[in-house]
Amino acid sequence: MTIQKSSRISRFRSNSLTHEKAEFLDADTVQVFVDGHCSCLHVKTPTLSDLPADILLQIISFFDGVGKERLLGLPVSRSWFTASTFNNNTWRFLCQHSWNIKTTDMTVASWRTMHHAISRAFRQVENAQVEDTLHILSHHIDVPVLQEKAIGRVATLCLASDEQRSAMVEKGAIPVVVDSFRRHAEVEGLCAVASRSLVFLGRPCGGKEGTAFVGEERSLENLRAMSNLDVIPLLLGSMRRFPNSVDVQASACWTLTNLALLADSKSAISTHGGLDLVLDALTRFPVTYDVQHRGIFALINLAILEESKLMLVRQGAVQLVLKAMNHFADSLELHQRALCALRNMCLHPHTIAEMRRLPVKDQLRKTYSSFINNEKIVEGCLKLLARLEASPVTFL
Repeated sequence: MTIQKSSRISRFRSNSLTHEKAEFLDADTVQVFVDGHCSCLHVKTPTLSDLPADILLQIISFFDGVGKERLLGLPVSRSWFTASTFNNNTWRFLCQHSWNIKTTDMTVASWRTMHHAISRAFRQVENAQVEDTLHILSHHIDVPVLQEKAIGRVATLCLASDEQRSAMVEKGAIPVVVDSFRRHAEVEGLCAVASRSLVFLGRPCGGKEGTAFVGEERSLENLRAMSNLDVIPLLLGSMRRFPNSVDVQASACWTLTNLALLADSKSAISTHGGLDLVLDALTRFPVTYDVQHRGIFALINLAILEESKLMLVRQGAVQLVLKAMNHFADSLELHQRALCALRNMCLHPHTIAEMRRLPVKDQLRKTYSSFINNEKIVEGCLKLLARLEASPVTFL
């Protein structure tokens, strides 16, 4: 008994079976590949259960985790049912290949139960609410692909409303996300989504991106909780581990921006090499808006410390900001952030001298002309230029 062909996928041929080019397949597709190979060889099409185990597992490997789960439940034949139900190697392969499970010494029933549970969680996480999302994170901590999906759901729920964000924090989302980040620090996608989720979890209720923080440090208890969990070395470690990842670099800079609202976190970021990493990200991605925007945003808060101002200016931070302003000449948000960063860096007697030797004034005049109808931009340009020239300034 063979699986009924689907007209939608009947065009697939055997040369599609390459790991380099194939995408994950739907479970209804598998017999078409078998049929295609047999047609080329002019032999009778076998059923799935007729295939040698190694060939069968090779075919199954093209499916995502949930697709594998569906495939093994297909009513192909009694021998197929027996093989898919009682073969320890099959279920171990599925768990290890789909979910990157490291354990090896388990019974058939345990492997099968594990795969069923993970597949069910993977289907549920798309629409999971706060408690269910945290349950999935806590109960499947060793499954990185599911952790990445669930942490992404955390970010989505936090963005939806302050109520859900507060509920996430109250129910322990911060330590759960940080723990997953630490366990799976070698997984690029998880590092990026974990950094992004920590941005939303740490943001004070009612806070919006880009607004100046006005208040006392005690209102930043969520950021304090992250700092106490040593999240700064995790973030900086991910930036070192994935220097060419736009998502990792941008997300990490975003989280560092918020953490740097805490005085001791500013020092910790600098001590652990964070200033160099932010500058490296800006250097590597000169025309990538997300990295430039997030990196310059981080410089605003990191340039508060006196020793950091001088270090940033001497290591080329001003030149990097000017390049971004020139490249993204029409971006109001980026120019607003850039002016704040330049202002903070010039609030030191030695940095002013350094900045006067750079084409900062020329860029300020360009920005002034481009955004002449924006009061904040105009005011920022005039104040910064007055600071550099040490006298009141007006543009003619």
